[in-house]
Amino acid sequence: MSLWDDIEEKQSNILDIKDKEMDILSIEDFMKADNRKLLFQDWVSKGLVSEICKELSLEIKDLSSEAKEEILSTFTRCSKLLNSKNSYLNNPIKSMRLVSSIIDSQQETNKTKLDQLFEQFDDFMSNDFIEFSSKIPIDNEAELYKKLLEIKDEMYESIKFSELINKTHIGIGGRFSAGKSSFLNSILNRNTDDDILPVSTVPTTAIATYIVRKEDESSNDSMNIYTFNKNGKKSLIDKESLLAISHEFYKMYKFGLISIINKIVIDIDSMEYKNIAFLDTPGYSKADGKEAIDQNIAQTHLSNIDSLIWLIDIDNGVIVDEDIKFLQSLKFDGDILIIINKADKKPLKDIQNIIKVTKDSLTKANIKYKDVVAYSSHDKKEYFSKEIIKDFLKSKDRLQVIDFTSRVINILSSYINHIQDMKKHYRNTLKLVNQIDLYGTDIVNQIDDFDEFLRQAKQNVTTYKQYENDYLNIKKDIIDIVESIDNIFNKNLSDEQKKEKNIFSKLNEVGWVEKKHENLSKDEYRKQIQAYTDIINLNIDKELEDEDNTFFKTTKKIAKKISKELYLDLNPKNEIYFYKRANAYKSIGDYKNAITDYNKAIKLSSDVEMYYEERAESYISLKQYKKAIEDYTKLLEFDNLNKNWYLKRAKCYEEREQYKKAIEDYTILIEFTPQVVDYYKFRVNCYIKLENFKEAIKDYTKLIELDEDVVVMYYNRATSFFNLNQFEEVLYDLDKITDQYSDDAQYFYIKAECYHQFSQDEEAYENYQKSIDLNSSNPDSYYKIVKDYFYDIDDSQALSYIEKAIELNPNKEEYYLLKLEHWEEEFMEDVSSINKLIKLDNKNPLYYILRAEFYKQHNDIKAIKDIDKAVKLSSDNEDIEYIKNVRDEIYRYFDKDIEDNQSISFRNVWKNLI
Repeated sequence: MSLWDDIEEKQSNILDIKDKEMDILSIEDFMKADNRKLLFQDWVSKGLVSEICKELSLEIKDLSSEAKEEILSTFTRCSKLLNSKNSYLNNPIKSMRLVSSIIDSQQETNKTKLDQLFEQFDDFMSNDFIEFSSKIPIDNEAELYKKLLEIKDEMYESIKFSELINKTHIGIGGRFSAGKSSFLNSILNRNTDDDILPVSTVPTTAIATYIVRKEDESSNDSMNIYTFNKNGKKSLIDKESLLAISHEFYKMYKFGLISIINKIVIDIDSMEYKNIAFLDTPGYSKADGKEAIDQNIAQTHLSNIDSLIWLIDIDNGVIVDEDIKFLQSLKFDGDILIIINKADKKPLKDIQNIIKVTKDSLTKANIKYKDVVAYSSHDKKEYFSKEIIKDFLKSKDRLQVIDFTSRVINILSSYINHIQDMKKHYRNTLKLVNQIDLYGTDIVNQIDDFDEFLRQAKQNVTTYKQYENDYLNIKKDIIDIVESIDNIFNKNLSDEQKKEKNIFSKLNEVGWVEKKHENLSKDEYRKQIQAYTDIINLNIDKELEDEDNTFFKTTKKIAKKISKELYLDLNPKNEIYFYKRANAYKSIGDYKNAITDYNKAIKLSSDVEMYYEERAESYISLKQYKKAIEDYTKLLEFDNLNKNWYLKRAKCYEEREQYKKAIEDYTILIEFTPQVVDYYKFRVNCYIKLENFKEAIKDYTKLIELDEDVVVMYYNRATSFFNLNQFEEVLYDLDKITDQYSDDAQYFYIKAECYHQFSQDEEAYENYQKSIDLNSSNPDSYYKIVKDYFYDIDDSQALSYIEKAIELNPNKEEYYLLKLEHWEEEFMEDVSSINKLIKLDNKNPLYYILRAEFYKQHNDIKAIKDIDKAVKLSSDNEDIEYIKNVRDEIYRYFDKDIEDNQSISFRNVWKNLI
């Protein structure tokens, strides 16, 4: 049968052309027509197709092959129109009536309480708020007003699309032909074989289509289908109209219904999930390859959902890269359930492998998912699992809290913060002006029109006080309206959900989202702590590991509207509240309670780096360095390239005097960034603590090469050489920095020591003296010059030097012994010096003999006790016999019958024992 006969036969079945007016065109006219498709459709509407085709068929044989192909292509598409079973797709007039009914659908005339409140809010925004905000010179005024307008638009949508309010929105996504519509039809548990959504092998629609449970189940209709146009007007359509709203409609009429329809809502009876709104989205890839528009639409639709079910066609095998990229682009933080659809087409072994590979691919791509499930929409069957899909949906079947109030408060807080800051600024200005007026007559005379300047300063304070009062009035009015709207939306919430909403609003009030911690007072931190405590206590008896915890899903949805940063921080578990409360404790210096809450947060979620980092800082504040080290070690397991954590751990090691461990961390840091001088400085300090002067010299040399504090590094390197007795190297380094250290006493002492080692006595003496002249704080400067050059110094001067050495360091035995050696008489006048020697070394018998002699000279019987102690300590001493003789002499001394000339002189005792 020819094309023309086919068209004529189809046309004859639906149109009676006998009485139609005919306007036969030539093939030349047809080819010149601007839109031959619309022209053909006009013929269809007039019933002229059959006759025109006969006429055209007579002329077509004379056309070129290109022209024939073009005409045949147009007629073929028109033939498909005639073959369509949908009357809206084969009858343009009926289609236009559908379009007209959607555009002209009537709005309900009776205003609800919500409508009235919204009008008040709209009026308030357009008048009172504009008047108020125009007075406040705040930098981000336009941004804040834009946010309020966004809230107003959402409020309007919530009122107009009341069928979707308080429901958990679950998006159904996937590639074209993944079986999204078939899946939805299969899970809705309707006792009918009639599908809800159109199932097609060609793309259907890009309009957001929601399926919800009927609110009024007493209605006789098992299903109602509503379109909402761009003005929010609602229109009831039939099933055939729904099937016509597709990409085919655009192909036939070059008119996209998406331009006039905002949403489609289908309410059905016998749906198990009362509080879920399923969102059917277009496949992001299309059979005809024109995927860009539908992909953007799918992303837009899925950006505001609460949970996502992602369908994968099992014929494609495992999850494809395009799916991975699409899911990553969503940056979705809710629960994602992956479903391998059409599982009835594959053997069980293949299905298991596909599930495993898909899970591995998702994990590798860092996409968090609830589970991966194999399912057959055709058989309504789940594989290898016990009703995971059903359990997932049941966990989402709950009322959602609407909270416009917190979001409005959050925006308004920016205004009051600015007002209070400016009021404080102008008060300080006025205070300064008053001080100038009182005490700065000369300054006043230099300011033109000072009186006007003072008047303006006072006026500014008054103005911002008024702004503050205006704000309070504005806030009260607007919050009263918004809270009333929230209360109507949330009228069906449980008492617990209402309590949760109030607590979240409280958190918002105390500056959870927008205020920076460093700008809060201690009282404000305490308010935060109480708010977090309220939330924690509300959920303390709940299973903290339950990711479907109602409250946290609710707060998450609210948070998403308030602040993207806050939304991303929130977690289905409540460790975020322990963490936030811990930060508040930490901010007021209550580190013990902060650590307690960080511990709880870590117990609930052990892979969050910031919990360990904040806890480590709290441990450091309490000087619990060992525990801080454990936290930094854990952090380095997460990221072993984080230089800050190595540095902080090294500092903790130093505090614990674990210098070798600190050196290991500093060495790692130097390997990372060998040009950072601080790391060498930190490490060399540890080497010095360990008296590892050889390694210290290497670091000082490197620092000199890096041109870092060269003078200081030469000096430090010299001291390290000195400790290794490398005196030639010491003098080499010190000679390079003579000018810079000309007034440094220690510099000259070290040089003196080096010269002394080389027996350059003149230079040694000269440098010791320079060190002393500069009021050296090194007692060895005074001791060494007396010890080595006693006979070159005046006796009284030498005595003053050794006494200065003892003053600077009273714990050196050799200082006392040197004084005893040269100034015995002076030394023996005061027992305190001998007592100090005994305290420094209570095992030395000589010191007890010295004190016994002192007591003997002062006729003090305590001499007996000290000499007995000396004998006891000398039991293994080769001079024990001599010491016993001293004892006997002291015994005899205290016997009245002993002659004084029989005593053994102290000088002889000293010389023999020294």
